[in-house]
Amino acid sequence: MNSNDYEDAIASNMTNQFLLGRGKYFVRDRDWGGHDNTRTYLKILSFITKEPLGGYKRLEADICKLLDSEFLSVFDLQTVLGIFWSYFIDRKEEGKLHVDWHISDEVKTRIINQIDQHKKNDADLRAVYDTINRIKTRFGYNLLHLSK
Repeated sequence: MNSNDYEDAIASNMTNQFLLGRGKYFVRDRDWGGHDNTRTYLKILSFITKEPLGGYKRLEADICKLLDSEFLSVFDLQTVLGIFWSYFIDRKEEGKLHVDWHISDEVKTRIINQIDQHKKNDADLRAVYDTINRIKTRFGYNLLHLSK
């Protein structure tokens, strides 16, 4: 992956593939064999630090597009939730980001819709709820709470 993969994905309309680490955006994790999500998050972090407010807006649009475009597997949904986990780590604990991301109800609603679809299929959502609960416990933020 080069240093501008997120920007390249935006320019080539491949943000879904980028966010999920598919195709040319796949980087093998040495320990687990799957995609190394850390690489994706680092590219997002680099993009956001250049223009925080516009960067968050663009990232939200790309996440919404992804969540609207397909019914994600539990694994892929967990990958998306990892973006939020990484944001809270980078913003609240490591201070790498200096502007808060006000996560919109539009994004949250799409996450809730994905979860609801999995519930209908009796999917094992423990990992999804674990990430949501870790964010809530550690950072006091509930990804499933709508402000409206």
